[in-house]
Amino acid sequence: MSSGPEATPPDDAPHPPARSDPGAPGAPASGEEALQASANALNASEERFRLLVEGIRDYAIFMLDPDGRVASWNAGAQRFKGYRADEIIGKHFSTFYTREDVERGHPQEELEIATREGRFEEEGWRVRKDGTRFWASVVITALRDKSGTLRGFGKVTRDMTERRERERERASAEIAERQRRFLKDVLASVTQGKLILCDTPSDLPVPLAPEPAGGAIPVGEKTLKALRTRVAEVAAACGLPRDRAQDCITAASEGAMNAVVHAGGGTARVYGDPDGGTVQVFVQDRGKGIALSDLPQSTLKRGYSTGGIGIGHGFWLMLQTCDRVYLLTGPTGTSVVLEQGRAVPDQPWL
Repeated sequence: MSSGPEATPPDDAPHPPARSDPGAPGAPASGEEALQASANALNASEERFRLLVEGIRDYAIFMLDPDGRVASWNAGAQRFKGYRADEIIGKHFSTFYTREDVERGHPQEELEIATREGRFEEEGWRVRKDGTRFWASVVITALRDKSGTLRGFGKVTRDMTERRERERERASAEIAERQRRFLKDVLASVTQGKLILCDTPSDLPVPLAPEPAGGAIPVGEKTLKALRTRVAEVAAACGLPRDRAQDCITAASEGAMNAVVHAGGGTARVYGDPDGGTVQVFVQDRGKGIALSDLPQSTLKRGYSTGGIGIGHGFWLMLQTCDRVYLLTGPTGTSVVLEQGRAVPDQPWL
């Protein structure tokens, strides 16, 4: 046995495992520390999710217990429904439903469907704390644990009132447009093409001259004579026979009187085309217009007057005395254009 210095092991000899220092940086965590770190991460994740849900304002997101009582509340729920968390947590969610829905057992039916199928979805009326209603999109999801036991429901509600109103307005506008197109064809057919119902100002005829003869005439009871005189002068310049000129004067007077009676007045312009032998009279007002439902009687029925004002002969008489009558009417006013030629035009085949 050698008594000399201890021999140095070769470089490739195996080394004993190093002892770990729990306090050293980078040292592997113990099992208890690993569990704690996992729990901390889970708590942080749940906290972030809670803050996310509670901060959302465009959706009401809350929990129900298995019996339908409110178990959580977020900012969106308070905004839509008007309840603070301390006012509503613990109360049954049927609080948000109309009396009719509660009486027919609809809230419970929703939970039964969600329990059976995992999910329930609908749109319908819901009630705020102040009693007002809003149109809601509702989704209820059944929440179960790993064993399949029902632990409650997640409920997401969105206020769709504005969207519903826009859809209703769009649908009403589409219906009105279809009715107007149909009425336009009917009026043209019944009057043998004399009455042209216009949809926009661009549908009105182009004036026969750059400027009206003698300028515009304010329409009022005291200016009707001036309008009749102007029409007579232009009709004479365009070579209209006396009877047709008188018919044109009568029609223009009726159109102006309509503006006076129903809109308090307006503006008239008279144009002429001496070469073509045509007189054109524009009468415009800023009244409330003729409702679509009143158009057939207002234009075709002798003696009918909207609102019971006047004797109601205006449009009927204009159609009897003029070659063509263009009508543009709406909530911002009415425009009537009368056209009369030297000779009675050939009636188009309809």
